[in-house]
Amino acid sequence: PTDGGTTRSGLPKRVPQAQLVPGGIEPSRGGRERTRRSPDDVRGLLSAYHRGVQRGRTAGTDQNHTSDKETR
Repeated sequence: PTDGGTTRSGLPKRVPQAQLVPGGIEPSRGGRERTRRSPDDVRGLLSAYHRGVQRGRTAGTDQNHTSDKETR
């Protein structure tokens, strides 16, 4: 591993990509490429996530309510 030195408190500094095997990955052009999402796409993803969480919470409470009714 490549030595990145130490911090003022004596901890080792991390060297990005120092553990990669040469030729293991292809270098990307222009650095790290990120896909840009439109606000509508992000809103749709978050809405779907929220619906899933709500559906899970509802399913969890429905099971508790049905078990309470069965014991009465």
